[in-house]
Amino acid sequence: MSRTTFHPCRRSGRRVIQSRMRPEADCEALERYARRVFPEIRPARLADAALIARMSRSLIERGLTWRWTPQAVAPHIRDSETAVVVACADDRMLGFAIMGFRFLLSEAHMLLLAVDPAARRSGVGLALWRWLETIARRGRIARVELEVRAENSGGRAFYHALGFREVARLRGYYESREDALRMVADLRPRRRSTLAPKIVRPASVIATLDRFGPRFDPSLSLPKTPSAVGQAARRSYR
Repeated sequence: MSRTTFHPCRRSGRRVIQSRMRPEADCEALERYARRVFPEIRPARLADAALIARMSRSLIERGLTWRWTPQAVAPHIRDSETAVVVACADDRMLGFAIMGFRFLLSEAHMLLLAVDPAARRSGVGLALWRWLETIARRGRIARVELEVRAENSGGRAFYHALGFREVARLRGYYESREDALRMVADLRPRRRSTLAPKIVRPASVIATLDRFGPRFDPSLSLPKTPSAVGQAARRSYR
């Protein structure tokens, strides 16, 4: 579960932006991966809006005004630039996540993510995030941000483990009663150094190498470009 070496949805992410189709519409490969982990993880349907809203009320909006009602969730399911994903087992919803995409700004906002308490620490939240992360990377999203209650230590630890970092404390963010922490994840591909590492040779080794002449340098045989794996990973995001 913690490995991210799979590269689903290798087709061009640009077509998603130009055609304005649902961001996850052609993620069959990712769905096949998810089914090996859970009985079903899929884009939400309109019929799921009521249950998503009830989970939001009990798990996220507890103590606050209920804003994510079924009528508020349904438009996000229809929206072509919002991904709503659910994880289910035995006709029971284990968790859901909602992320809005701003493709022109290369940004995304995690609006909601919740997992049934009975299914926590089993990888459900991670699987939901991996699905959304794949969509974001295919769409060349460079930054994902979210807000979490400042007192929610479990949620903060979860997002830290995913690579999010805290960037600001928002005083009175929740109805002027509770503070929130804004967290950000950087999805830009990391560039690997193309410089060969410096090799320090003991004097005995240098004396042995002198037999091959002054032009022999074993460091020249080291790769001067990133590995084939790194190149393939970058090509999958183009």
